[in-house]
Amino acid sequence: MTKVEKIEKQLQEQIKREEKYAKEQTFYQGNDYDLSVSEVNKDSLENIELLEPDYEFDMDDVYD
Repeated sequence: MTKVEKIEKQLQEQIKREEKYAKEQTFYQGNDYDLSVSEVNKDSLENIELLEPDYEFDMDDVYD
């Protein structure tokens, strides 16, 4: 394999990586997707009871 062939092969691999990256970025940015169906209705949260944190968490018996 000549030096020119190696360069061409590496160039093609890099082009494939960049195409994959561009495709993934459009997915991650979500511009093409309607995610409003997954949003929570804030009015429905009023009926949910607020849970207070339990600060009496004791792990002493775990290490015995």
